[in-house]
Amino acid sequence: MTMWIVFGLISVALAALAAWVVPAVAAKLLVPTLAARDTGALNYRGVPVPHGLGLVWVVWAIAIAALSNVVSFASRTFVTSALATGATPERWWMALGETQFASTVVVVPVLLVIGAVALGLADDVFGGGDDKGFRGHLAALRQGRLTTGMVKLLGIGTLALVSATNIASSIGHFDPMIDSSTGWTNAGYTVLAWVAATLVIALTANLVNLTDLRPGRALKAYVPLALVGYGMTVWGLWKVLEGRIITSAATNAVSGATGVSPGLPSGAEIPVWVIGSAVCLFVLVFGPVFALWRQDLGERAMLGDAGANAMGAFAGFLLARSAPLWLLGVFALVLLALNLASERVSFTAVIEKTPVLRWIDGLGRLAPEASGMSVHGSDDGAQAGGPAPQGDDARRDDVS
Repeated sequence: MTMWIVFGLISVALAALAAWVVPAVAAKLLVPTLAARDTGALNYRGVPVPHGLGLVWVVWAIAIAALSNVVSFASRTFVTSALATGATPERWWMALGETQFASTVVVVPVLLVIGAVALGLADDVFGGGDDKGFRGHLAALRQGRLTTGMVKLLGIGTLALVSATNIASSIGHFDPMIDSSTGWTNAGYTVLAWVAATLVIALTANLVNLTDLRPGRALKAYVPLALVGYGMTVWGLWKVLEGRIITSAATNAVSGATGVSPGLPSGAEIPVWVIGSAVCLFVLVFGPVFALWRQDLGERAMLGDAGANAMGAFAGFLLARSAPLWLLGVFALVLLALNLASERVSFTAVIEKTPVLRWIDGLGRLAPEASGMSVHGSDDGAQAGGPAPQGDDARRDDVS
């Protein structure tokens, strides 16, 4: 048990380094660069704020991928070296590949996040406010114009499709109905899961992007979505570990051995592994929020579409990754309804009319009165004494 406690502490430290410390340092160093190169769009208070803070999500993904590869390389090297010399590998060498960090970083879709940042940044830099919402971008396409919003829609949709492939192929671990099905029935269920997971990822990316109209709002939208996905992913990690333990014990029993592979936790070690994995995953998922909230709420830089689309895509991936088919369908329908509602309903107006949402939305934000605006202003920022809508605020119905 002591070994897994030590691995758990090291895993949490590695997760904090990659997902919190490195992004926080990157954000602090990036803001002056963005401010020097970008005069900034006027935000809802009429303050010029530079875009580009969403690039920190690329730093987050790269740092996690780099540390993951270091741990994997160390594990393979130690075991291979021991076997080459004829020595029996120590148990902790065998367990390096099963540490809480090594087991949780697999939930980070690096390609999806980096791709979403790139597509969102392109829209931040080259996009305009004339074509808004699904209808606006489709209307532009019918007129022979391909908007950056449509490029983003197609790009993130394709990335979601690719990411959903692994989700659909492994859904049997989490859905007994699919696991027990065979033949064409199993194939049909798998295709449905693929489509539903794609919709969940893409629609969540767009939903979070739709909220990015005030400092900190996208981060606050990301937190509950990611929290639900986090809980489901912890359950999913446990189900996968449980399956591997059962398979290992059965394999050993056939060969006359007892117990499970020395690289897996067993008995009283299992709760230690699960708790360590849960803490490690929490840091990986919410580290960027801790790293970015000061810059975002302090109006030092905007996350922009680059950040909002990336965090939304990641939250969607977490929601879809360990969900059974019926829940994937529920998620997809709810998210589709919210995205379609945004074409006709102002989310900001709803927030302003709902006391609890208005209170949460305003937490940590600079007071609107600083620019002579009323606290309960209109959705587009064109209040008495306030600026005309520009930048992200003018594109409130943007589409990923």
